[in-house]
Amino acid sequence: MHLQLKRLLVISLLFLVIISAVNSQSQAASPKVKLTYWWWAEGDAPGADKWMLETAKLYNKLHPNVTIEVVPQSTDTFIASFQTAAQAKSGPDIACQWATIPVLSQAWAGAIVPISDYIPKTELKHWLNLDENLYGGKIWGGSLYMIGVPLVYNKALFKKAGLNPEKPPITWDEFLDYCAKLKKAGIIPIGGGTKGDSNLGPWMFSVLNMQYLDSPNDILKLLTGEADFSNPKYGDWYNKFYELCNKGYYNDDIASLDWGQGVDLFSRGKVAFEWATDGNILQYAKDIGPENIGLTRTPTIANAKGKLKNCYNTTQSTSQMITSWCKDKKVAANFLMFMHSPERMNAWYLQTMTIPADDRFNQKLITDPIMKHIYALNTSSKNVWMENYIPTQLDTNGYRPAGQIITSGSGKPADVYEILERTLKLWRMGKPDELARFKGWLGRD
Repeated sequence: MHLQLKRLLVISLLFLVIISAVNSQSQAASPKVKLTYWWWAEGDAPGADKWMLETAKLYNKLHPNVTIEVVPQSTDTFIASFQTAAQAKSGPDIACQWATIPVLSQAWAGAIVPISDYIPKTELKHWLNLDENLYGGKIWGGSLYMIGVPLVYNKALFKKAGLNPEKPPITWDEFLDYCAKLKKAGIIPIGGGTKGDSNLGPWMFSVLNMQYLDSPNDILKLLTGEADFSNPKYGDWYNKFYELCNKGYYNDDIASLDWGQGVDLFSRGKVAFEWATDGNILQYAKDIGPENIGLTRTPTIANAKGKLKNCYNTTQSTSQMITSWCKDKKVAANFLMFMHSPERMNAWYLQTMTIPADDRFNQKLITDPIMKHIYALNTSSKNVWMENYIPTQLDTNGYRPAGQIITSGSGKPADVYEILERTLKLWRMGKPDELARFKGWLGRD
């Protein structure tokens, strides 16, 4: 008996020695890995930068040989900076771009690899809205959170103008009537900023043009040149946008404010309406009081007859990508999975109050009444964000400057149609391969 115990003890000790040696060799053999992450989310979800820095530190504690260097990106140069990096095939190992076309265009250019090649299906099945970055049977960008864009209004300013704060405008005509009454009461109806590379123009395209379309695929005829912006299906929404500006419903200093400054006007109680993200709205509640926050969908346009008219504007917004030149793609993928761990997803919600794009998120954490309203809007119907379905060149060189022209009063819809048509013509000539990709993608059934 004693002999058997001695043998067992010797075997156990040998096993521990072997395991210890293997672990020591493994740790010694683990190379130092430093990955650079070009990160953007703070503009959507205040608190996101702090969450990401915390996530990188926690990952480093679990994997001491891995360092994730987080480099927050500017909203104004977000797209252009990565385009430059992609052309040089250098820069970030992991990066963000807004969902769909900003992601797929980089896939077509060979600048990124499919995350579905490195992250198992058993994991990806929990990530939401991945179809926004689906092409050729592969997922090219990962979701992290869902963002909606409701029309938020200040209930206190409604009362000041004699409007019922519990009855927001439902139709476009009602919206115009509300704006007129607000202006008459000395209140700026809508806030905005177009200085620099502001995305006000693309946002108005996304929330308004959708109502004229039956499907995002309808945009293909515009891209190929089979239709143009004089077609009401693609250009009439500019008349609605122009009407808001021409009647003086935006702040007078819109051209001297950048995008963020325009959005912040609502936080300062300066404007009655703002199209804003979920994260911005929670910040508004802190700044002017939750009792003064009202939410509604974008008012419906009477002569818009598209099947998407009653859809809501929700997207995964920024997507997480692994670059083709990434120093260690497996480690990059592992970090993306760590970001999606239930603990980090729950922390994301608690720190940003923005809905995680993961079905493992504990929905019981949603206790705030405003957030419950946001969650209901984000999950209420078919969701579309049209900016996801246009070429990056049309977004940056077309809709953005067109928005500046309309808001400044320096041109009318017909004038911006020329700019947009010229932008698309240059895109077709300069990127025939990308046009072919669009035909294969949006031309699908």
